[in-house]
Amino acid sequence: MKEKLAKLLKLIDENRNEVEEIIPADGEYYFKFRQKAFSVSKGRTSAFFAYPKWELPVSLLATMNGTDDPDANYIYITDAELRQHLNGPVFEKFYEWINAKNLGADKLFLDLGIE
Repeated sequence: MKEKLAKLLKLIDENRNEVEEIIPADGEYYFKFRQKAFSVSKGRTSAFFAYPKWELPVSLLATMNGTDDPDANYIYITDAELRQHLNGPVFEKFYEWINAKNLGADKLFLDLGIE
């Protein structure tokens, strides 16, 4: 399972243009990729989460901290586990990218002709 989650984060990272609905919440970013819900968190334990049954907007998922809703159940892989399956700091680069995108930095650079 962990190896598949690592491959999934790598797929998302390689197809960043398909990331939608980025919602920040307490050091975590919730987002959709190909109509599926995910999140990345950075802190004491940095991790990538997948929510296989979630079909509603991720803005609702971001507000359901500690819920008993079975659709909000997740599978996850920590940054340390990701490093065992992937070469390089994929998690850090993806988190940095999603943080910058949420802040609008990517649009700022694009508007100013910086790639």
